Amino acid sequence: DDFQARIPPSLMSMSFLEQLTIDGNRWPFKDGGLSELPDNMFSFFPHLKELTLGQLALKKCPSSMALLVNIVTLNMSETKFVEPCDVSMVSKWQKLRTLKVHASATENFMKALKTLPALEEVDVWNNRVLKSIPVEMFENKPMLKKFGFHNMTRIKYPQALPDLPNIKSADWGVPSKEDGSQDLSNLTTLTHLSYFGCTLHYCPKGLGLLTSLTEVRLFNVNDIRPSGDGDTVLGAGWIGGMKSLKSFEVRNSNMTLISEEIGRCTDLEDLSIEGNKLLLALPSGLQQCHKLNSLDVSGCAVLAGT
Repeated sequence: DDFQARIPPSLMSMSFLEQLTIDGNRWPFKDGGLSELPDNMFSFFPHLKELTLGQLALKKCPSSMALLVNIVTLNMSETKFVEPCDVSMVSKWQKLRTLKVHASATENFMKALKTLPALEEVDVWNNRVLKSIPVEMFENKPMLKKFGFHNMTRIKYPQALPDLPNIKSADWGVPSKEDGSQDLSNLTTLTHLSYFGCTLHYCPKGLGLLTSLTEVRLFNVNDIRPSGDGDTVLGAGWIGGMKSLKSFEVRNSNMTLISEEIGRCTDLEDLSIEGNKLLLALPSGLQQCHKLNSLDVSGCAVLAGT
């Protein structure tokens, strides 16, 4: 077949391979429009530990991927499949630690991640198929350290997550407007947290209890609910509890003030509040942050008096 002719024949004799990258933007695939991989392709690589499928638009996921019983790292983040993948193959990847999910992954595929207790990192990129993230993908994850949902909009997230005893990093995409606030209070080992396009009345519950957080990044934070005097205050009720916070970044929000509670973050070293055009003043509590050595207020038009 034409698509098979674009796979170098010598590749199939390399059964000793432990790492393989197939990049649709590079020779011999770049100008050929590779649309399908041989269904038995991965039966030739019994020792494969790392697989990257990049910049590909494939008709289907080869069934022989179920034979990748030694796979440790699987990156399909820039690949799309026309037909849904057979989710039964997921349970075969018992050694899998790092998974970058393909852009056409379905909810059933995400639920099947429950069968992979060795997973340490899960990232989902540019997925327009998923409408919600099933809580099942977080179950049975004693080793999970990092998860991320990137460049995804209006996704419904679980209201609460199961215990993730080793979690360190969480990146969330734009949540659905219909969602209520998530409860993250049990993620006590979390050190990095990012939210993109969230609203601060949606702001996750329990943030003030995440005392291990060292880095917090909030982007395009709108609809912060005004206080009684009409100001929109960022961080009230939670930022003071982040005793370990070293880096705090807020971009493009409608806040007019930052809570004075930030003065309790005595380990704060880096504060970036770029693009907050309505910010009226810096909190006096920052004077208590004696370790602060970097402050970015660019694009804060009112603060600058412009």
